[in-house]
Amino acid sequence: MTADMNESMTPNINEFAVVIAARQNNPTILNQDFLKVNKIIPKDWELKQPSMCIEPISSLVFKNSISIVSQFDKIVFSQQIKNSSKDEVKVPEIAVRYLNALPYVNYIAVGINPRSIVSFEGRNLNPYKYVVDKFISHGSWKNIGSEQIEATISFRFHISNAQINVNLSASSKKEKNRVDNLLIFAGNFHRSVKADSIEEKNKTIEQIILNWHNDWDVFLDQIVYSFIR
Repeated sequence: MTADMNESMTPNINEFAVVIAARQNNPTILNQDFLKVNKIIPKDWELKQPSMCIEPISSLVFKNSISIVSQFDKIVFSQQIKNSSKDEVKVPEIAVRYLNALPYVNYIAVGINPRSIVSFEGRNLNPYKYVVDKFISHGSWKNIGSEQIEATISFRFHISNAQINVNLSASSKKEKNRVDNLLIFAGNFHRSVKADSIEEKNKTIEQIILNWHNDWDVFLDQIVYSFIR
């Protein structure tokens, strides 16, 4: 890949999520009134669509592109990021306030999940072929079938006391009169949490969540950039 191409492939984080894994979580607790009464979200937030509460899942999607989904085994706080700016990120603070409002749930792990889309910016490159040719060894299997092979590649790293799972895939999206070829990096910084007391465990979870800036930097600077250089 040429230096010119490296310059055009600028990674951005377009989605960011905090996942708190739990045992025997009660999804039906999640509703707009509960969040506002406990000051987990501001009172002026409005739903983009009707809330969903069908056992075993509850879901709220707000007009500001933030969503909260609760299931028996986890609570997911996710947000669409427009400008790949840390200043936009709100879900870590929401997750911490939720944790403090329900401290006696049996929380067991935390996931910090950034998602980055890297665009070829209109270049005439097949993103599916790029993934297969650049990251997978050659073999006769590449001659199977008559259509372009598509692949999702999974990587696992251990950095910053976390198990980092990264899925790399390709996509093409039509933008007006052109096709935008994309690489998609989906990250998961997984940390299990064990402690002698509920207070100690929840404090550890809170610290992990509030240190999300470090995971953001590691994901972009050490992982995504290393793939596109």
